[in-house]
Amino acid sequence: MDAQAIKALIARERPGWQVVEVTEVNNESGPSFTVVVKQGGQRRTLLVREGQILGDRG
Repeated sequence: MDAQAIKALIARERPGWQVVEVTEVNNESGPSFTVVVKQGGQRRTLLVREGQILGDRG
């Protein structure tokens, strides 16, 4: 996945949220990304891999 694919995923799965930062994380299960998103005054960190959001923390 590249930054454009991640932004498209967030736009589709989390309408109204804006991507602030994308960081690649490589581990034994393959490449994944931590993605910081914001909407208004709220920020969340998402774990993204293979075109899907795996986790969400506030």
